[in-house]
Amino acid sequence: IKEVELRANALQKIFGFGSIILHTHATATQNRPSGITLYDLEDPEGVYDLIQQKVSIHAQP
Repeated sequence: IKEVELRANALQKIFGFGSIILHTHATATQNRPSGITLYDLEDPEGVYDLIQQKVSIHAQP
């Protein structure tokens, strides 16, 4: 994972949901970013923080 991105549209924000995109080093195709998208998560900020924490631990030499 090279980058973690948190997104929430207006409707998701109203109901407390959001999506997280895990960008990878894989090659993108058809103008789509490479990686995995986790859609409509409850507590997206909490999940985002947890993933960021784990990614930063593994990124350290």
